[in-house]
Amino acid sequence: MQTSHSKSLYRRNITLLYLFQVTSHLWFDGALWVIYWEHRGLNLFVIGLLEALLHLVSLLLDIPMGILADKIGWKYSLFLSGIAGAMYCALSLLPYVTLGAFSAFVFRGVQITLANGSDMAITYETALSSGDVNRYQSLSGRLYATQILALGLAEGLGGWLAGWNWTAVYGLFAIANLLSATCSLFLCTPRPKESKSSAHTLAAAAPSLLDMLMTSARFAVKNSTYRRWIAFSATLSGCIATFSFYGQSLLHDVGWSTQSVGILMGVECAGSAFASVASSTITRKLSIPGIAILTASGLALFAWLPPFCKAFGYLLSQVMGSTAEPLIDKSLNDLLPGSLRATLLSGNSTAFSLFMVAIFPLFGYVSSRSSTIQTYHWCSGLLLFSLVIGFPIWLWKRRRKAAIRHPQEESGNCDVS
Repeated sequence: MQTSHSKSLYRRNITLLYLFQVTSHLWFDGALWVIYWEHRGLNLFVIGLLEALLHLVSLLLDIPMGILADKIGWKYSLFLSGIAGAMYCALSLLPYVTLGAFSAFVFRGVQITLANGSDMAITYETALSSGDVNRYQSLSGRLYATQILALGLAEGLGGWLAGWNWTAVYGLFAIANLLSATCSLFLCTPRPKESKSSAHTLAAAAPSLLDMLMTSARFAVKNSTYRRWIAFSATLSGCIATFSFYGQSLLHDVGWSTQSVGILMGVECAGSAFASVASSTITRKLSIPGIAILTASGLALFAWLPPFCKAFGYLLSQVMGSTAEPLIDKSLNDLLPGSLRATLLSGNSTAFSLFMVAIFPLFGYVSSRSSTIQTYHWCSGLLLFSLVIGFPIWLWKRRRKAAIRHPQEESGNCDVS
């Protein structure tokens, strides 16, 4: 039953979370950062190293930052994230290209790491405290749609500004980061309700950061469902991000202007926003294998279709990723104890960072040694081959589990009768 206080807290936090999602995702360089650093004189391999550095920072800091967020408060983690984002923008404009680029991406990694899990942790606990947790996937989808629409607007405007002045792109981005930092300070953190789960109880009794880390590690080791969702999320997001970021360079190489790339990203954000809002309905119909197949198909079409038609493949893969995001978010949050929520959600971004550190610079290296389009052809073929091999194995395992469960259910029914 909702009290007047919980209703007020819910409305206040949800309104502020919508504002935070808008301001924190005005990534005016989102559709163009690869093109920007090529414009500054860096090749694709070095650009790949920049992204790898970002994810290496995330990899090293994800779990410690998640623990810190659980200890000091999720909203303060979001505040520091905005400050780090403003530093990223300032360093990106330094006249010393290599120093500026690598320094900027360190701060970009810190920004993303500080935000990982904290916004969704506040959202989930707000829904839980108001008794609205069953609608969390829909709420998560709407918030995700809001950030995507903000991103699309920023990317479209960024594409137009880039044709005029790159300083305007990063200047506006810095202002947006400072606004998101300010907005986060007005959030209220609900008190997590005590849970009887052993992980939660142990965490509540263990105030030290090391004990929280060990508790989180034990939870991850014992919970195979958590690990499967983490692996699926990291692989899906990693493939989409790699194809998308290098896709900026590919589209530019085949004749797309910066304005056209920005418009495509804006259209993609509109489609992805719709998909995230409709996530509950779509994921029930497609299931996880359906999402994986359509995502891989979109990436393959992006690689093989003629220049103008590549937009179709790009849009399909991005929309499928946005469809899966709220489902993954809800499925993970449903598993996690409240006192370790940001810490364990950081495991998702840690796995994604592992993927990006290993694969992203490798993709750039192969592209610089051969060609971007050839690399896309090889990688899309590998993805489709993996699905051809993996889907029958998944289907066999599912049928085997069903076959084992059926006799057990029949035996239980006989015992009851």
